[in-house]
Amino acid sequence: MLMWVIAGLVAVSGAPWPVVLVAAVVAVAPFQGSLLLIAVAVGYGLFARTKSRRSGSEAVLLRSLAGVVTAGGSLRDGIAQSEHESVTSNVRRLCAAGGSVTAIGRAIEPGLPINGRRFASMCAMSEHTGSSIAPSLVMFAARAKDAEDRDRQRRASLAQVRFSAWVVGVAPLALTALVVGANGIPEPGGAAVVIPMAVGAVLQISGTVLVFVISGRVAT
Repeated sequence: MLMWVIAGLVAVSGAPWPVVLVAAVVAVAPFQGSLLLIAVAVGYGLFARTKSRRSGSEAVLLRSLAGVVTAGGSLRDGIAQSEHESVTSNVRRLCAAGGSVTAIGRAIEPGLPINGRRFASMCAMSEHTGSSIAPSLVMFAARAKDAEDRDRQRRASLAQVRFSAWVVGVAPLALTALVVGANGIPEPGGAAVVIPMAVGAVLQISGTVLVFVISGRVAT
């Protein structure tokens, strides 16, 4: 019963569906579920890390555009040839159709959360004045890298907090459930033992869920 309560709270906390599935498996078979939990946690971490690498970064895009412009290429060609996720199909169509740099800058602005507005303004200014944009791109890339480094450090700190919550809040409950499942409720049994155990479990679960909710809000 206790493990089903834990599984329900995991689902309500907004955890990813693999975690909810594993929580349900733990409720049915604690030992096998614990092993599955470790496998899912490792696999999910590797998947998220790989996905993050594939998506690229704003700094990488801006540095590549600066390289293209410095080498004598056009900003339009540099954007069209980029495989960065912020270069959407709409942006590529504008580039292929010979759209104005101002329009291309406005189209790509939502995909650049750090320098989007500055990038669009730079595109509009360069089209009207013909000034060199390579120094601005280099400056934007440095600014994006600093912001991404800070975000990476913040996410690493949040990951450590969540891991601590799993170790301190969930692991003891899982171990307790395994012991109770194997040996039954400790003597003398009854309300004198069950009620304190239930209260302690609820407090641990509540604390763990609170940590995940707060860290999730900070991450977003």
